[in-house]
Amino acid sequence: MTYMTDAEFEKLIVYLDQRFDKAREETIETVRASENRLNDRFDAVMAAIDNVATDQVAEQSQLNRHEDWIVKADKSLTLGYEA
Repeated sequence: MTYMTDAEFEKLIVYLDQRFDKAREETIETVRASENRLNDRFDAVMAAIDNVATDQVAEQSQLNRHEDWIVKADKSLTLGYEA
């Protein structure tokens, strides 16, 4: 049975450290890329929600104007509309 010399062992340790450092860097890069994609998607969802809320406010405003117009028209036309 042969054993490693101190120099061979040191060389192995340096090699393994380099491999682990590279793997760690790749993992960090992958996590950061995933985080950026997740943040982009979250921003897109928030923008869509904001658009829906803005549309709902505009629709409600328009509905209120129509309701007011119908009430005014009913007074003139005496149709018996009840809001």
